[in-house]
Amino acid sequence: MTKSEIRKEVKSRVAKMTDMEKEWASNAIIDELISSKAFRSARNIFIYINMQDEPSTFDLIGLAMALEKVVCVPKLYSDGSMKPIIINPFTEFGVDEFGIQEPKKGKVAPYVDLAIVPMVAFDKECNRLGRGKGYYDRFFEQYDCKKIGIAFDCRLVEKVETEEHDVKMDVIVTEKRVLKDGLERHNKLSGEE
Repeated sequence: MTKSEIRKEVKSRVAKMTDMEKEWASNAIIDELISSKAFRSARNIFIYINMQDEPSTFDLIGLAMALEKVVCVPKLYSDGSMKPIIINPFTEFGVDEFGIQEPKKGKVAPYVDLAIVPMVAFDKECNRLGRGKGYYDRFFEQYDCKKIGIAFDCRLVEKVETEEHDVKMDVIVTEKRVLKDGLERHNKLSGEE
């Protein structure tokens, strides 16, 4: 399948999920994330703000702040770059050109230990397909950090065709599985053995 065919296919799969299924899946993903060594040891965490068809990250952002971690979220700029802006409970948000919440202003994080990354689709080799704008690939040219992709499990595809500039995830977490280094294990909350 081409990238556009994959995007269309997984969009229809996610559309079949109920709000309750999305909420349960988001909670299972976040529980898996917060129990990981990567999350516990990270000081500066970059977390995307979710769209309707993605796992919710609002509880994760709140928890990271409660644990006194430095939390930064994406802000897009007219030069095609995306920067990690440090937020706090008083940060004012606006909406970017794609309808995603982003901070109106704020300080750019000097470094990032861990990035929580959205995915339109993924395969078992930790290849990620995004929305096609390249923001995350360019971001990772600037910020060398641990990369954890999160998505609903229905976004898993047989193969994501990659190009030289595409950045692979270190780990992928869904409500059913954790993928790392070509190995797979079931998410502890998936109910599968």
